[in-house]
Amino acid sequence: MHQGYKILFGGVMWMALAAGFLRPLAPDVHWERLHIFLLNLCAGGTLLLFFTQGEKRPSKLVLTFGLLSFGYALLASLEYYTPALLLSLLLAGISEKIRWQRFGPWGKKVLDSEAPMAERFHAAALLFLSLSLLLLAFVLFNHAWLHLPLWEKLELNLLFLAFSFPLSLWSFSLFFSFASKLPQAFSRLSFAGIIGGVCLLFLFILYESPFLELLIALWLTLLVLMLSGARLWVNPKEPWKNFLTSGMGLLILSALTGVAYILKLMNPELPLPSLEAIRQWHRSIALYGWNLVGLVILLRFAHFPSWLNSTPSITLHWILVLGLIPLSYTLPPLAPLSLLLFAFWLYNALATKEGLQGKQG
Repeated sequence: MHQGYKILFGGVMWMALAAGFLRPLAPDVHWERLHIFLLNLCAGGTLLLFFTQGEKRPSKLVLTFGLLSFGYALLASLEYYTPALLLSLLLAGISEKIRWQRFGPWGKKVLDSEAPMAERFHAAALLFLSLSLLLLAFVLFNHAWLHLPLWEKLELNLLFLAFSFPLSLWSFSLFFSFASKLPQAFSRLSFAGIIGGVCLLFLFILYESPFLELLIALWLTLLVLMLSGARLWVNPKEPWKNFLTSGMGLLILSALTGVAYILKLMNPELPLPSLEAIRQWHRSIALYGWNLVGLVILLRFAHFPSWLNSTPSITLHWILVLGLIPLSYTLPPLAPLSLLLFAFWLYNALATKEGLQGKQG
């Protein structure tokens, strides 16, 4: 990918983080929606489609998706729901066209038990992207026109979080592309457990059943721990080994904070931090931990910079994700420092020309 595109996508990621800190300045704007949308849909969705096509540069179709998703994020955040609805359908159409060209009809590759596990996770990531856009289009249509009595939880702020799933599934695709030595039965169980667990967790959130949410969250945490152990057993030699291992560690913490949040919701007297503090930690780790790892590898897939595997890079990443970013949500004076260090980290991650193969990535 051309250097200019990498800097552009890095700028979108930086804008996403900045949007998350702007609520005190303009409380009436849905900054959290914009924050999540810029990272997961504008950057994440566009990069996922670009990687799916396998071209050296983003095609016109992928660039159109990126531009429309940026407008979509702004419109939805400012509550212009009718034009956002139209853009949602256009985006779903583009996503489906690219997915169909690569993987064929709905569910074909996802349900093919003989297909490589990396391909199945990749196909599932695209399918989740399309389904999230279509579901959000329906909710926007209902909000603006139908006004049907749906589940109380089936609202925009929850659905925006659904755009985290495609990036997370892509990261699992990357994991399994270097885990061919794993037993086939274990790989199939992991795939079914992750896909089924994510779907059930979403349904239980809609039904507002904390106990069932907790069971699924514990199941997903167990799966993540098993996959992390399997990674150590396989000991792959890919260029981004240390960076992806760090991402797996952050994924474990994301799962644990999710469990902690549900436990605190069920019993406020538990000796845990406040619900808001746990939520901020979980959001930071989920968005800027595992998901950001997938985004960066998408951008530097061909020639990965050695700096990202270094101790200073991984240490700074963890300081940002576990400390500065979540603290900046409640202590706004820390936000400029978080943005400055995040810009420094992104620049070194995306703008450096030398990869592990000594070529421009």
